[in-house]
Amino acid sequence: MSEPRAPAFQDALTFADTEATISRLQATLTVTTLDDVVDATDGVLSLREAVGEANARTGADTITFADALHGGSVRIEGPLGITDDLVVDGDPADGGSSSIGLRFAGENSGGFDVRDAAVTFEDLGIIEETIDGGSPLRTVDSSVRLERVDVRSGGEYSSGIGVAGGSLEIVDGSVGAYAAAVTAIGLSDGARLIVEDSLITAKEATGEIGGSAGIGGNGEVVLSGSTIDVSTSPSGNPFGVDGVVLDGRLTVTNSTIVAGSGNGSGDPATGITLEAGGTASLTSVTIAARAGSSGDLTGIEVAPSADLTLAGSLVTGGTSVDGTFTDGGGNVLGDRDGVAAGDVFESGTLADNGGPTPTLALREDASNPAIGGADPATAEALDQRGFARDAAPDSGAFEAGAGPVAPPVAGPLPDLVDGRPLADSAINGVDRAFFTLDPGTDATFTFLDEGGRFVSTLGVYRITDDGTITDPKIVFAGLDTNSLPDAPVDPGDQVSLSDLYGPGAFAGGGEFGLFLIADGFRLQPELVDGDGRFEFRDGDEIAHIGDAVPKLVHIAGDGRETLVDGAVVHTVDAGAADPLSNALNPSGRGQVVSGLQDDAFVVAFEDVPLGVNDGFGGRDFNDVLIAVDVEPDMAPPGMHQWAPPSDDPFFV
Repeated sequence: MSEPRAPAFQDALTFADTEATISRLQATLTVTTLDDVVDATDGVLSLREAVGEANARTGADTITFADALHGGSVRIEGPLGITDDLVVDGDPADGGSSSIGLRFAGENSGGFDVRDAAVTFEDLGIIEETIDGGSPLRTVDSSVRLERVDVRSGGEYSSGIGVAGGSLEIVDGSVGAYAAAVTAIGLSDGARLIVEDSLITAKEATGEIGGSAGIGGNGEVVLSGSTIDVSTSPSGNPFGVDGVVLDGRLTVTNSTIVAGSGNGSGDPATGITLEAGGTASLTSVTIAARAGSSGDLTGIEVAPSADLTLAGSLVTGGTSVDGTFTDGGGNVLGDRDGVAAGDVFESGTLADNGGPTPTLALREDASNPAIGGADPATAEALDQRGFARDAAPDSGAFEAGAGPVAPPVAGPLPDLVDGRPLADSAINGVDRAFFTLDPGTDATFTFLDEGGRFVSTLGVYRITDDGTITDPKIVFAGLDTNSLPDAPVDPGDQVSLSDLYGPGAFAGGGEFGLFLIADGFRLQPELVDGDGRFEFRDGDEIAHIGDAVPKLVHIAGDGRETLVDGAVVHTVDAGAADPLSNALNPSGRGQVVSGLQDDAFVVAFEDVPLGVNDGFGGRDFNDVLIAVDVEPDMAPPGMHQWAPPSDDPFFV
C-alpha cells in the first residue's frame, strides 16, 4: 500500500528524488490532475507540484495542462508561491479564460504569491473564495502579465489583486472583486499597472468596513480600451465608491468609468480621485454615474498640487479641481456645461455594444453636445470598441454610429497571359484589408501555379499596429512546376498561419503581409529551406512598411548573419493610393495583382522588377499564383463581463 498523500499546503519541494520526479524536470511541465496533491509516487503531476519544480529550476519554465483537464477547475487548498520566471498557460491554442479554472478554496487563505520573478498567466480563470479571505494574486517586485485571464475574488473577506513594486499588465481579460471594502487592484511601492481591453469590476457586497474601488494606491496606471465598474450592492454599507484613487501618474485613453452607490443611502461616488502631487492625462474618456445609483457623482476630483489634462472626454456629474487643470478641448463636463446623463446617453447602462468591453452608448440626437464634440486633432482614431471615428468625432470613449469596418469586395483577377505585359490600369495590388484578420480567424495559403523561370520562395510576416515588420517566416521554400523536378512544393500544397505561428496566434486579429524572394530556392536553398530565422531591416533597425527596399537577413542558430540574395517583392503597401507605387520593392513599383479566380482570392506576383524586361517576358504577373483563404481558427473572444452565480446570495 502506498504512503498517504502529504497535505496539499505543505512545501511542494520535498519530493522524493525518484525517477518519476526526475522525468518531470523539463522546461515544459504538464499538469495532469485537478487535485491539489503532493505525492511523487502517484504518477500524476499537480499544479502545486509543477510550481514547486519550476521554482527549483533555474530559468524560465512553462506550465501547461493536459487536454483532458480543459474545461475543468483545479481546486487549490492554500496559497501558491512563485519565485522563479514562469509561464502558466491554460491553453497553448489561446482559447481564453474558459480553458481551465484555478480555484483557491477551503480554509487556507491566499492565492498566487509572486516574488522577484517574471511571470505570465494565459488563458485561465483565477478565483479566490477561501473562508479566511485573501488575494487571488499578490506580486512583490515582479513583472507579471495576465493575457486572456479572468480573475475573481469572491470570499466574504477576500481582497483584490495586490501589486507591491514591479509591474502588472492585464490584456484582454477581467478582474472582478466582490467583498467588503474591496479594491479590485491595489498598488503600492510605486508599482506600474497597464490595463488594455479589459474589464475591472469592484462591488462592495457586505460587512462593516468601507466602500469599494476599481484601482487604488501608489504608482503609475496606464488604462486603454477598458471599463471600470464600481458599486455597492443593496445590502452594502454606505461608504461610497471610487473608480480610481491614485497617488501617482495616471494615463487613460478610450476607456469608460462608472461608479455608483446601490444601497439607497445617497452616498456619493467618484470616478477618478487624483491625490496630491499626482498627474493625470485623460483622452477620449467617459465618466458617469452607474445606472440606478442613488448618490451624486463627482466625475473627477483633483487634490491641491495635482495636475490634470483632459481632452475629448465626457464627464457627467460634478468636478472638483483644487490642483491644476489643462483643458485640451473637445470636453463635455456635466457641471460646467449643464449636461445630465439623460442628455447624452442612450440608456446610461453598460452594455455589449461591440468590442471586448461594455460601454455606454451615446444618444444619437443633434441636441446631444457629445456628438461631434471632440477635437479631430486630439481625438483617438478609434473608439473604445475599436471602431473608426468619423471626421467630427464624439466626446468620450464611444463613437455614435460607428461599427465594424465593412470588408473589402474583391473583383476578378486580371487576365494573365504568359509573355503579355499587363496594362497599368490592370495592376491593382492587394488591399491591406484583405490581409487584416478579425479576431479568431486564420489564413491558408495554397500554391496554384507558376509561370516564371525562377524557383522562388514565398514568405509571410506580421505587421504591428505601428507598421513594423516582425517575425518573417517561410511559407513555401521552392515554387516550381517546370525546371526543377525536386522542388519541395507542388501545386495544391497548403500552409496556414496557424501552422507557422501556432494555433490561435492571431486570436486577437492582426495584419500580415506576403513577400516573394525571386529565385530564392535556387540561389540559397540552405537558407530558405533550413533552420534559423529572418529579419527585415532598414539599416540596423527592424524595418517598417514605410521604408524603402529593406534588406532581408537570415540569422542562424549560432547568430551568424547572411544577407538574402534575390529581389524581394511585397504585397503590402504603406498607403500609396497608386498600386503601381510601392517603396518596399526594388523597382519602387507595385509587383502584385489580386482578385477572384474560380471563387478563390488569388495573389499573383511579378518576380522581375517592373521596368526590366517589360517587353521580353516581364510584367506578365503570372510568375507565382497563390490562393489566400481566410476562415475561422477559433471562437473570437467575447466581451469581458462577470456573471456571478445567480443562486449565491452574496452576489445579489
